[in-house]
Amino acid sequence: MYRSQLRDLLDSMDKNSDGTVNRREVIIACRKDERVREYLGLPKSFRQGSEEHARSESVFQGLDADDSREITWKEFAGSMRRGREEGATAEGAIGAGDGLLALTN
Repeated sequence: MYRSQLRDLLDSMDKNSDGTVNRREVIIACRKDERVREYLGLPKSFRQGSEEHARSESVFQGLDADDSREITWKEFAGSMRRGREEGATAEGAIGAGDGLLALTN
């Protein structure tokens, strides 16, 4: 995924345009946008306490590097850099099946 596409994806999740994405915005984006679901490797919906809920929490916490409960552009882009360093390719996923694609230069 190109940097501009990654930025567009983050911006599409940022419904209040404050430059960050919180859990609620991620959940809403997953319900409405297949690109977000595919990119994050999350389902369209899930029940609290389910395996999918645990996975969504894991993905969110993995992106929220500073534990602020919000994902910034720096954190979102940084997750892609970490993925490349761990050997992910543009078609491959980073982490343990979290669905995140590596950033293509």
